[in-house]
Amino acid sequence: MDSVVTGSRSAIALVLSGESVPGRQAPLLRVAGQPLVGHAVRAAAEAPSVRRIAVWTDREDEAAEVKDAEVVRFPWNWAGIGFPPVALVWRVIEQVGPVTEDLLVVLPSRTPLRPIGSIQAALDGFRPDVGGSLTVLFEQKGNLGRIRNGLFRLFRKDLKQRQDLEPIYADAGSVYVTTPAAVRKQEHLLGSMTQGIVLDGAVGYEVTDELDARIAERWLQTVCRP
Repeated sequence: MDSVVTGSRSAIALVLSGESVPGRQAPLLRVAGQPLVGHAVRAAAEAPSVRRIAVWTDREDEAAEVKDAEVVRFPWNWAGIGFPPVALVWRVIEQVGPVTEDLLVVLPSRTPLRPIGSIQAALDGFRPDVGGSLTVLFEQKGNLGRIRNGLFRLFRKDLKQRQDLEPIYADAGSVYVTTPAAVRKQEHLLGSMTQGIVLDGAVGYEVTDELDARIAERWLQTVCRP
């Protein structure tokens, strides 16, 4: 199916804090000298369709690090560490004033390895006429990912070489695109009408501790950016 180019469609980006985890007050994680939210803001700013950027955090030190975006100091009163409820996301969006943009892109900051152009590619690939939302996918390569997904047993002898396997795709947890109207109506961002666009596997690499941050830093230096 052909992608529909956004053209004159505009978007507002909401960056989710990488550090507002209940009970956690550790020092901010940094990759290549920047906090996680800094990488998400930079990626959003590179997308021509993104007109406004907001960062949702309830940490003073993280808010102080935000540049080129509006900080929304809204309580992270949610007990999970994955994607927050859509109703809560919309309450945060409302804090930045009237939403006049056509699209909403949500960026969890724990995945800082977004390739240049990935956000615009997701915006361009989203089909509002289909409805629902769009998420970035990555290909799970090798037998290990299939074992974890329950498709093979660990000790089977007929495991194939990676190049001979059929591809399996997973939500990268990195870029979500929808419309403000859809967010108002639905309880979950992902559902039966969710669309997908496949990007490089590094887009789904999640940084949750110092080791992850150092691996991501090395990846940025050698693969993603000059």
